[in-house]
Amino acid sequence: MKEFMNSKPFYVLLSLVLALLLFFNANASSQRNSPGRPNETLFDETVHNVPVNIKVDTSKYYVSGYQEEVTVYLSSYNRILLDAEKNESTRSFSLEADLTKKKEGTYDVPVRFVGLESSVDGETEPETISVTIEKIKQKSFPVQVKIPDKFIQSGYSVNESVTDPATVRVETGEQTMSYIDHVEVVLPDEVNLTHDYSNMVELRAVDKEGQEISAITTPEKVNVSIKVLAPTKQVPVELVQSGKMPGGIKGYNF
Repeated sequence: MKEFMNSKPFYVLLSLVLALLLFFNANASSQRNSPGRPNETLFDETVHNVPVNIKVDTSKYYVSGYQEEVTVYLSSYNRILLDAEKNESTRSFSLEADLTKKKEGTYDVPVRFVGLESSVDGETEPETISVTIEKIKQKSFPVQVKIPDKFIQSGYSVNESVTDPATVRVETGEQTMSYIDHVEVVLPDEVNLTHDYSNMVELRAVDKEGQEISAITTPEKVNVSIKVLAPTKQVPVELVQSGKMPGGIKGYNF
């Protein structure tokens, strides 16, 4: 036995055993210190209304019908990084739907993360969005001022309404353009037409039923001027004599 312990094979075997012990010890230590182990805390955050950027050739195509914002679920073992990604002003990631290889048609396109920190995991809800791609078409429309009854108080009436400019350019998809009936102003909800009104207001393209159609107007806003007539009424004038009649005067005819 003593001879074997002093032999070369014994030292080779001993070296192999020690090497195996060192390997397993280092591997166990690495696993204990690595992120994502059961003894560490996984943090989660939900971020609502994160915009999706559409990657497409905007000089050729118009994209419509898609969900512009989605919900994002984030998780990480690093609380500081997770808070930074949750905050809109400090986050490093954005969301993108890549349509650069698509032609005209309707597609379900995956929403992907761009620039997300490697130690943060993310998922979107929904994971895909439906988009419609059309060739771009442009057309000019006169702006109409249609004032819903809710803006006009009882007894008041609109005498005149004009916009500056009176005509705008509309850009949308080739097929979608055929649905547009006219372009109209959109008055803010707080408007109360009891006097003349003038302000910059937004526009919208609508179909024959008044339903909004996806389109871009240039300019996006116009100045609208509305002249309002206050309630009026005709009444008789009654003349009442006062004071004393002068001497020698029998009466007056008014």
